[in-house]
Amino acid sequence: GGATFLTIIDNFSKFAQAIPLNATSSVHIADALFQVFSILGTPFKITTDSDSKFDNEVIKEMCALHDINIHFT
Repeated sequence: GGATFLTIIDNFSKFAQAIPLNATSSVHIADALFQVFSILGTPFKITTDSDSKFDNEVIKEMCALHDINIHFT
C-alpha cells in the first residue's frame, strides 16, 4: 500500500501541509493535529468530511478541550 497523509489547509492563508501518518487511528490523527497546532496555533474551527477517523469521540474530545468548533461536510 501507499503512504497515507493528513492534508491540512489553512483557509485564511491558504497554507497547505501534508503530514505523513504511520497509522490512521483517531489517536494518530489527533497527534498529527497537535503537531500542526504547535506550529500554526490552535484553530477556531476544523472542517472535515464525516469519515469515522474524524467523527469520533477522540477527535470530538480534543476539539472540546481546546475550544475548537468541528464542522462535518
